[in-house]
Amino acid sequence: MTDRQTIIPLAERTGDVYGDKLRAVISAINDERRIDVPVRPLCTNLGLSWRSQRNRINRDEVLREALRGGCSS
Repeated sequence: MTDRQTIIPLAERTGDVYGDKLRAVISAINDERRIDVPVRPLCTNLGLSWRSQRNRINRDEVLREALRGGCSS
């Protein structure tokens, strides 16, 4: 049996970040709520290189575990 967790999206919110819209998703895993923010659009909005930030995230043990999807592109 695998140790898979079910992610249940609860709400989606859009906020303003330096004049650009940024989406965040509020979700629940088991009974724990969390907020997920897509990193690539955040990097773009802040004028940062997505590739460089992705490499930094992948080098960090804690951040790498938190990263979901979109990491390989």
